[in-house]
Amino acid sequence: MQTQTHAAFTLPSRHTQLFFQATQAAVNKVLDETKNEDSAMISAANAELRRMDDLAKSVPQFLPRKDLRLTHIVVYLFVNDAPLQGTIHQVMLEQFAHSVNLDGDPRTQNVRRQASVKLTDLRKSLSEEQLKSHKRWHEDYSKFRRTVINALEGIELFHKERYQEALPYLYHAYSMNRDLQHKVKGFDDKLLAYYQRQCLLQLNEVAITQFESEEDVSDAMTVVNQLVLPCLSMLFQTPYQDDTLAAEEMRDRWCSILGQEVAGNKVEMLQDFLSKLFEPPTDVRCSIKEPPTVTVRDINQLLNKHAGVMELAETHGYIEAAASSK
Repeated sequence: MQTQTHAAFTLPSRHTQLFFQATQAAVNKVLDETKNEDSAMISAANAELRRMDDLAKSVPQFLPRKDLRLTHIVVYLFVNDAPLQGTIHQVMLEQFAHSVNLDGDPRTQNVRRQASVKLTDLRKSLSEEQLKSHKRWHEDYSKFRRTVINALEGIELFHKERYQEALPYLYHAYSMNRDLQHKVKGFDDKLLAYYQRQCLLQLNEVAITQFESEEDVSDAMTVVNQLVLPCLSMLFQTPYQDDTLAAEEMRDRWCSILGQEVAGNKVEMLQDFLSKLFEPPTDVRCSIKEPPTVTVRDINQLLNKHAGVMELAETHGYIEAAASSK
């Protein structure tokens, strides 16, 4: 019992639970078509592999409006040219071997049992490096899903003009996406960078307006120190020219306040912020706290949210604008 409880929290088991409906449907379809239960698992796994490969080939034509990589981890693996034997076959076998939902019927339970035997035999034939690589692919897919979920949350909040809430999601989504881009294909990087940039520009303007018009500017300075400053520093490190231009524009906006008549208590705050603006602390990139975790375990819910958010982006012209940005 303890082993089952521990296994439930491993990434392979989590990913199995995410896609159990597809696994169940594949098994039921094969069992309806054949009386040979001994070959049912192989037939179902091969059929799923062919289906995932077909989906993977069509991924580029739908991005960024629709992301088929969210439909199944194996689609993601095919898109990123993961090793077939050591990773893709192993992950597909896990879908059947770890699916406790197959235990409800003796025939499907037998399929699960066959998959467990095949999975054990496959793992015995793999090297330690292949097993480590398999683990990393699970970690990458988990990170990819978190990146997408954070990006969608940030974009949705941006369109509700809740910039202060949106920026941490966009910031962390962008950071995770850049990490992924070194190895695999992640979220649309230009679109994510565009939203982060626009959100930061909006939030910066809100803070400047508050600083100029209000006596108590503590809230405005909290926003610029905890959100604007770390993101501003990161804009200078991205590969996008528009990020650099936006960062320089925001710096200039704050510097322009020096030419205005500013109350004495504000001058000190402004000078302190400007010193950080031009010489940010070395650890400033790590200073934005992670936003509240958004958990989406239902695949259809995530796909629907993705479709809705991308429709928002397209309606407002942001997909086109991001694609043409520099």
